[in-house]
Amino acid sequence: MHHDPALFLRLVREQVQDPENILGENVAWVAGRVLGTDSVVMLYREGADGPVIGRHYLVPELASMFDANVATEELARIVFVDEITDPSGPGRQLAVDWADGLVPDPSAVTWWT
Repeated sequence: MHHDPALFLRLVREQVQDPENILGENVAWVAGRVLGTDSVVMLYREGADGPVIGRHYLVPELASMFDANVATEELARIVFVDEITDPSGPGRQLAVDWADGLVPDPSAVTWWT
Protein backbone atom coordinates (compact mmCIF):
# COMPACT_ATOMS: atom_id res chain seq x y z
CA MET A 1 0.00 0.00 0.00
CA HIS A 2 1.28 3.47 -0.87
CA HIS A 3 1.32 6.04 1.94
CA ASP A 4 1.26 9.71 1.03
CA PRO A 5 3.95 11.39 3.16
CA ALA A 6 2.06 14.70 3.21
CA LEU A 7 -1.06 12.99 4.51
CA PHE A 8 0.96 11.07 7.09
CA LEU A 9 2.57 14.30 8.32
CA ARG A 10 -0.77 16.12 8.47
CA LEU A 11 -2.41 13.29 10.42
CA VAL A 12 0.35 13.19 13.04
CA ARG A 13 0.29 17.00 13.36
CA GLU A 14 -3.48 16.99 13.84
CA GLN A 15 -3.18 14.46 16.66
CA VAL A 16 -0.48 16.49 18.39
CA GLN A 17 -2.54 19.67 18.06
CA ASP A 18 -5.89 18.15 19.03
CA PRO A 19 -6.84 19.85 22.33
CA GLU A 20 -9.13 16.95 23.22
CA ASN A 21 -6.40 14.32 22.91
CA ILE A 22 -5.08 13.89 26.44
CA LEU A 23 -2.10 11.84 25.22
CA GLY A 24 -0.67 14.92 23.55
CA GLU A 25 -1.52 17.50 26.17
CA ASN A 26 2.16 18.01 27.02
CA VAL A 27 3.36 17.97 23.40
CA ALA A 28 3.65 21.15 21.34
CA TRP A 29 3.98 20.97 17.55
CA VAL A 30 6.85 23.07 16.18
CA ALA A 31 7.08 22.29 12.46
CA GLY A 32 7.20 19.56 9.87
CA ARG A 33 7.69 18.95 6.18
CA VAL A 34 7.92 16.33 3.50
CA LEU A 35 11.47 15.62 2.32
CA GLY A 36 11.82 14.10 -1.12
CA THR A 37 9.18 11.67 -2.27
CA ASP A 38 8.88 9.38 0.72
CA SER A 39 10.22 10.90 3.92
CA VAL A 40 9.02 13.39 6.49
CA VAL A 41 10.51 15.36 9.34
CA MET A 42 8.51 16.35 12.43
CA LEU A 43 9.61 18.77 15.13
CA TYR A 44 7.86 19.15 18.48
CA ARG A 45 8.50 19.95 22.12
CA GLU A 46 7.59 18.19 25.31
CA GLY A 47 6.10 21.14 27.16
CA ALA A 48 5.87 24.68 25.82
CA ASP A 49 9.49 25.51 26.69
CA GLY A 50 11.14 22.12 26.23
CA PRO A 51 13.90 21.48 23.73
CA VAL A 52 12.95 20.83 20.12
CA ILE A 53 12.73 17.12 19.40
CA GLY A 54 13.00 15.87 15.84
CA ARG A 55 11.74 12.73 14.15
CA HIS A 56 12.63 11.66 10.63
CA TYR A 57 10.70 8.88 8.93
CA LEU A 58 11.11 7.07 5.65
CA VAL A 59 7.42 6.34 5.31
CA PRO A 60 7.67 3.15 3.20
CA GLU A 61 10.28 1.75 5.60
CA LEU A 62 8.09 2.58 8.59
CA ALA A 63 5.03 1.03 6.95
CA SER A 64 6.95 -2.15 6.14
CA MET A 65 7.13 -2.94 9.87
CA PHE A 66 3.36 -3.47 9.95
CA ASP A 67 0.67 -5.36 8.08
CA ALA A 68 0.83 -4.68 4.34
CA ASN A 69 -2.67 -3.19 4.48
CA VAL A 70 -2.04 -0.75 7.34
CA ALA A 71 -3.82 2.51 6.56
CA THR A 72 -1.97 5.81 6.67
CA GLU A 73 -4.30 6.92 9.47
CA GLU A 74 -3.31 3.93 11.59
CA LEU A 75 0.37 4.46 10.85
CA ALA A 76 0.06 8.08 12.03
CA ARG A 77 -1.73 6.97 15.19
CA ILE A 78 0.99 4.42 15.96
CA VAL A 79 3.72 7.06 15.61
CA PHE A 80 1.80 9.53 17.75
CA VAL A 81 1.04 7.08 20.57
CA ASP A 82 4.15 4.91 20.58
CA GLU A 83 6.85 7.40 19.66
CA ILE A 84 5.83 11.01 20.15
CA THR A 85 3.93 10.67 23.42
CA ASP A 86 6.07 7.80 24.72
CA PRO A 87 9.63 8.13 23.43
CA SER A 88 12.18 5.50 24.31
CA GLY A 89 15.88 5.98 24.76
CA PRO A 90 17.85 9.20 24.67
CA GLY A 91 17.79 11.55 21.73
CA ARG A 92 20.99 12.71 20.09
CA GLN A 93 22.44 15.49 18.03
CA LEU A 94 22.88 14.60 14.37
CA ALA A 95 24.76 16.42 11.62
CA VAL A 96 21.76 16.52 9.26
CA ASP A 97 19.93 19.30 7.44
CA TRP A 98 16.41 17.98 8.06
CA ALA A 99 15.41 20.94 10.29
CA ASP A 100 17.03 23.67 8.19
CA GLY A 101 14.56 26.51 7.71
CA LEU A 102 12.10 25.09 10.23
CA VAL A 103 13.66 26.43 13.43
CA PRO A 104 16.13 29.24 14.19
CA ASP A 105 18.88 26.82 15.33
CA PRO A 106 18.60 23.46 13.57
CA SER A 107 21.76 22.22 15.30
CA ALA A 108 19.92 22.38 18.65
CA VAL A 109 17.33 19.78 17.62
CA THR A 110 17.53 16.52 19.55
CA TRP A 111 16.77 13.68 17.14
CA TRP A 112 14.90 10.54 18.09
CA THR A 113 15.40 8.32 15.05
